[in-house]
Amino acid sequence: MDTNRIKTLGELMGLGASDAACIAAADATPLTYAKLRQLAAYVMSVLNERALGAKTEWPSSCPMGR
Repeated sequence: MDTNRIKTLGELMGLGASDAACIAAADATPLTYAKLRQLAAYVMSVLNERALGAKTEWPSSCPMGR
């Protein structure tokens, strides 16, 4: 895949080997690409259950309460 043409997070997450670390922090177990893909699928399913799918429009900014 041409990394200059990645258009979605799914495409980006698909580049990593399942057992490779994609997010690491000091004193923590690294998150693998497989686990990240699993978490992303879960979040997507929860959003879809609530009718918040890919076509849902989201605000680009939120008011500061003033």
